[in-house]
Amino acid sequence: MISKDSPKKALIVDDEMTNRLILRSLLKKQGYETLEAENGQQAVDLFRQKSPGIIFMDVMMPIMDGYDAT
Repeated sequence: MISKDSPKKALIVDDEMTNRLILRSLLKKQGYETLEAENGQQAVDLFRQKSPGIIFMDVMMPIMDGYDAT
């Protein structure tokens, strides 16, 4: 169970650093703790470890694309 005091967690998955930076900035202003992955495999690993409440997933990425990761 998530306490009211713990930050909301969002996972940002994109191979483009600029896209991750922009989304991170927007989400932090909304009170989210952000996690980031550069490909689908990293996203799956982070999801299993950290259980984010929401995921922002790119589709076209190296190693594992967004469709397979989802």
